Amino acid sequence: MDKPAETPEQISARRQYQWTLVLFAVVAAATVIWFKRHIESYVTETLIVGGTISLWGLWKLLWSGYEDVGGEDGNTLTRRLLGNKAATRALFFAALIVTFLHFTTSSIYLRVAGAAPGEGDFKVQVIEDGKVVMGPFALSPGQTVGNPIVPGFQARELTYQIVEPRGFLPLEKTLPTWGAHDLDVPGDFKRRVLHIVALVPDKVLFSDLPKKSEPGGERYYLEITVDGKTALLEDYSQALVVTGAAAEDLPSSTVATHDARIREEINDHYAKAKLEKPEETVGTLLTADVHQLASTEFAAGAPLQVTVGTWQDEGGVRKKAPTFSCKLVVPAERGFHILVIGATQQGTCQ
Repeated sequence: MDKPAETPEQISARRQYQWTLVLFAVVAAATVIWFKRHIESYVTETLIVGGTISLWGLWKLLWSGYEDVGGEDGNTLTRRLLGNKAATRALFFAALIVTFLHFTTSSIYLRVAGAAPGEGDFKVQVIEDGKVVMGPFALSPGQTVGNPIVPGFQARELTYQIVEPRGFLPLEKTLPTWGAHDLDVPGDFKRRVLHIVALVPDKVLFSDLPKKSEPGGERYYLEITVDGKTALLEDYSQALVVTGAAAEDLPSSTVATHDARIREEINDHYAKAKLEKPEETVGTLLTADVHQLASTEFAAGAPLQVTVGTWQDEGGVRKKAPTFSCKLVVPAERGFHILVIGATQQGTCQ
């Protein structure tokens, strides 16, 4: 039996319903995209700890619960809700709101990912125009920090910093008004390439230097020059001199004297120096607190000049009296290295 022909009113109602359904789909998709881009991490971290949630998943959960308690099926309820002009107007208004949110919402989220073995907790902060605008945050594996920013009417020039542990370069990024920064810490940060040097006195210089705890007597200084910049150690004694970076990036006495490769290289050097009791010299160097000499950051292969001398009193004025100077080269390999200084190092020191 043929279906009766649709009246103009029915055709108009059907077309309105179809266009409203398309508008609903567009608004729903745009809302889900906005939610996942800017809100999902915030909701997951602040409201549902230990799990994840999406706007679409929440909608399906509520819809399933509605049908389970005897509600109308999806097609019937959808037609009832969307088959009128009021629904079209409401969806058009919703589309305007979602469009506004897309172009005025930005977000920042940071999570631990890309860490090397042994790296765990991090402290990060966000800087804008020289001021800290977010953080510092303590970040642990599995944790996310950050939030959506609404409204944001202009792009922002941001600098992300890993405050602790040190050894990472700042990350500069532009956050557009509709942008989302979802960063892995430390995966999205470049690691700083440090060339730390431990200056080891040869057997002659070691015997001339005073013990670190010994007061009085002749006092020595050590001066380094690299890239046109000079750093001075005013009281040089029988201890390693660790240099090559800013003070906060230099290894502590414990780290420096317990580094297995450094200990081995120092042992090898003094064994070849034909000392009567090399273990005593090595023991003194590896038990004394190191001299941390802050300097400009060393670059691979950079020329390094080291000058050692004594302090002389001339008319009540303390002046430098150089004993020898060494022309060295910063090792190309990143990490921690030793360089031996002293009169016996022919070709480098004189």
